Amino acid sequence: MKKNALKRSENYHANNIYPNKYLYYYLTPAVVMLVALCAFPLLVLIYNSFTDMSMVKPVTNFVGLRNFRKLLTNPDFWNRFVTTMKYVVSAVVIEMVLGFTIALLFQIKLRAKKLLRLIIIIPMVAAPVAMCFLWTIMFNPKMGILNYLLSLINIPPQMWTSSPDTALFSVILVEIWMNTPFVFLLVSSGMTALPQELFEAAVMDGAGFWQMLRKMLLPLLSPVLSIAFLFRLQDSFKVFDIIYVLTGGGPGTATETMNISIYKTAFQYSRIGSASAQALLLYIFVFAMSYFIIKRGNIGFD
Repeated sequence: MKKNALKRSENYHANNIYPNKYLYYYLTPAVVMLVALCAFPLLVLIYNSFTDMSMVKPVTNFVGLRNFRKLLTNPDFWNRFVTTMKYVVSAVVIEMVLGFTIALLFQIKLRAKKLLRLIIIIPMVAAPVAMCFLWTIMFNPKMGILNYLLSLINIPPQMWTSSPDTALFSVILVEIWMNTPFVFLLVSSGMTALPQELFEAAVMDGAGFWQMLRKMLLPLLSPVLSIAFLFRLQDSFKVFDIIYVLTGGGPGTATETMNISIYKTAFQYSRIGSASAQALLLYIFVFAMSYFIIKRGNIGFD
C-alpha cells in the first residue's frame, strides 16, 4: 500500500508540476525582454570596444586590441581607477558599518521607532539629483550650513567641492548619506527574521553582548550582509549622478571616476570605441568581484 501511494505521488508530480508543454512559451516574453535590455547592449558594447568608432568619423574601422593597450598603458586611466576604488571602498565600508549599527540600535524598544525609521529612509527614496542640489547649497563656502556649523567650533570654512583636497570626501559623504538607509533596511529585516530563542538562551547561559555579536549575530546574518555588500558594491561602481551634479568630475580630475571618464570620452571627446573599452574593462572587474562575493559570501543563489 505504501509503495502504491509513493507511486501515485510520483505520478502526480510528474503529471502536474511540469504538465504544460507550453511552459517555455510562457517564459518567452521575459527572455526576449532580458535579451533586449541586457544581452544585446552588452554585445554592442563589446563590438564597439574593438573599433575606432567616433561621432565625428563617418567610417568605423576594426582596430583589435588597440583601445585596450592604450588604456592599460595610460597613467590617467589608472589614476581614474584608483579614484574609483577610493570612492567605492570608503563609501561601501562606512555604509555597511553605519547601516548595521543603526539596525542594531533599532532592536531596542523605542517609542518613536516608526517615525525614526521613516526619517532615516528619506534620503533613499528621494530623487538623487534633487538631493544633490540640496547638498550643493549646503556645501556653498559662503552661505552653506556646513561651514556655519564649523564656525561654531572655530574651524575655518572649507571649500567642500571646489578644492581637490576635500572634493572626493564631499561626494563620498553624500553617497553615504543617501545609501546607508538601504543597508539599514536590509539588515534590520534580517535581524527581525532571526529566532529570538537563541539569544534568550545565550543570555541565560551568561553570554555577553560582544560574544553574542561575534559568535551568533554576525554568523547568522552573514548571507544578508553579503547581499547588502554585493548590492552596494555594484551600485557604487555605477555611480554617476552624484558626482556629475556635485563636481562634474572636478576640480581638475579629483573626483573623475571611471563612469565620469566614460561619459566624457564618449560624449565630449566623441571617442565611442575608447569609451566602450573602458566600460567593458569596468564591467569585467565588477563582474569578477561580484562572482567572488557570491561564491565566498554564503549567499546561495542556486
